[in-house]
Amino acid sequence: MPANLRETLAQQVREIPCPANISPIVWGMAVKEFASLLASSPELAELQVENERLRAELADKQAAFDIRWNANMRAIKRWQEATGRTMTWPDHADLCVWLMEQLEAKESQSK
Repeated sequence: MPANLRETLAQQVREIPCPANISPIVWGMAVKEFASLLASSPELAELQVENERLRAELADKQAAFDIRWNANMRAIKRWQEATGRTMTWPDHADLCVWLMEQLEAKESQSK
């Protein structure tokens, strides 16, 4: 585990406020021990690697979603402009049919 991650985690643990029903001295010793265990935990290192893998996977899926979302928004905007129904989103299947009809119309004009 990178040293800076250990330091960050240890600092975050140290910043946890002391509950009112626990002696600050006992709390300080417990926090110090927990920070030490946390920093040296091999399971934590494994979880960090898995976390990084999942974040990369999420970023990849978010990028794919954004591409699809932007394409849908462009198609919806074209549909709204063509129909004059600017406050309506068409059903996805209807939008696909409309787009295919637009494509067929363009292809027949170019022949």
